[in-house]
Amino acid sequence: MKRIYNMKKTSWLVLVSGFIVFASCGGNDTKKENENTQTVEVKSVGGDLTIGYYDMDKIATDFDFYVNTQKELESKKKSIDNKLAAQQKAYESAAIALQKGVNANTLSQNQIEAYQIKMRNAEEETFKIQQTEGMAFENESMKANEVLVNKIDNYAKEFAEKNGIKLFLSKAVGGQVSYVDTTFNMTDAFISFMNSKEEEITKDTQSK
Repeated sequence: MKRIYNMKKTSWLVLVSGFIVFASCGGNDTKKENENTQTVEVKSVGGDLTIGYYDMDKIATDFDFYVNTQKELESKKKSIDNKLAAQQKAYESAAIALQKGVNANTLSQNQIEAYQIKMRNAEEETFKIQQTEGMAFENESMKANEVLVNKIDNYAKEFAEKNGIKLFLSKAVGGQVSYVDTTFNMTDAFISFMNSKEEEITKDTQSK
């Protein structure tokens, strides 16, 4: 039996390949402090144009919500993979025993049919796991990705507005922004800002 189920490795980690531009209301070459105490020095590239950028690769490793979501999804995927592997093993074991017995002419017809039933059951169980748990996992992964994208987008807009940034770019390997001077790097402050926001949400949801 060829393994039908070959779930693609969750690709939701690569969220933004291009750059995201956020417009804010103000902007001067001054330091501003947001509610969560993250302070950034806004750089001007001429006139009222102020820009900054964040590194998506670092967000994937340092944004707590991102990391925790990934761990949860990976745990669920591993559980499904283990179930499928068990069915694969059961099928192969029966198939090998059947082939060996047939070649040696040591199996009765009832024994042959029993091995065939065991193989068929393994195939059916594999298909069942794919159609239930596998599909549910894919849907959950898609929804988690949407939530994550929306969180980062909304936080980026809020962070830009609070710091007077006119252009806030997302930089990722292979993205449309191939180079930005590190002077405009606000990744650490942005991640700290998002983690602080998530902590507030956690406190609100856990409060009685």
